[in-house]
Amino acid sequence: MHNTRGRAATIALAVGAGLAATTGVGPGTADAHPAAHPAAREARQPPAAIVATITKDAITLSSGNEFQAGRVYFQVTTTLKHGDHTLQIVRLHPGYTKAEFDRDLADGIQTSQPDVKAVKRLDHRATWLGGATSRHGKTRQFGVDLPPGKYFLFDQSGAGATKVKVTRPTVHRPRLTRDVTVKGTSTDRWVMPRVLPAKGWIRLKNTSDEAHFFALVQVKKSTTKAKVRRFIKGGESGNPRWIKTRHTSSGVFSRHTNVVFQTHLHRGKYLVGCFWPSDETGMDHFSMGMWKLVHLN
Repeated sequence: MHNTRGRAATIALAVGAGLAATTGVGPGTADAHPAAHPAAREARQPPAAIVATITKDAITLSSGNEFQAGRVYFQVTTTLKHGDHTLQIVRLHPGYTKAEFDRDLADGIQTSQPDVKAVKRLDHRATWLGGATSRHGKTRQFGVDLPPGKYFLFDQSGAGATKVKVTRPTVHRPRLTRDVTVKGTSTDRWVMPRVLPAKGWIRLKNTSDEAHFFALVQVKKSTTKAKVRRFIKGGESGNPRWIKTRHTSSGVFSRHTNVVFQTHLHRGKYLVGCFWPSDETGMDHFSMGMWKLVHLN
């Protein structure tokens, strides 16, 4: 076990996206996707979204469990009164069964000693298509391009889950005007502007062959890169004193996915991190240097 892994996980827990919770698998309006002309200009606001409600035992969709392919927007909410709940979309590749996926989650993610072979299968035999985090009384949105096929939706915190079927023909829905683009690279680093929107839309792009997720947690103004590095190296235990309570997290997203993610936070200084484990060493990407200090305005 990497000593830094447990310490990094404390930050992950602070943002509601701990390594064990990342994939802890355990109604609204009618279908809401008006077709748009393919040449439509990018919109500032998303078209009406599919409402995804996370409950203790299921995820209910306002569209039902079958809808047409194309850019799909989800509005995530939950009936559960405690904790963060992140809707995650994943597509299993042919020949990779749900039982195998669950075993790999247990062996590769839900453990302090990840099996790198299990992590590699999760990286390469499943396509992760992002998500958004909600709490009771709050809604958050994200959008993703979904080709025809079968998908699995689940709550990262281990509550409800459901299967959906995405059908032809593909509907050309308007795209959003993204405020910024955040890129996760093959060197396990973030490439992004120093200032992100506190309330806006971020395009998440993954150019790595490993999965990433985008976690934001507010930190004190006095937080420096040196303090974060000391924390990673083991100079502190538990949650560091510079961590504050405001946070959010996207779902996990794979290479070549096209995800837009809504931020809805207060202005201030934030730590951006990814806590997904490497499929080469098992060390989480945060401990390997995949973090940045940014400002939200």
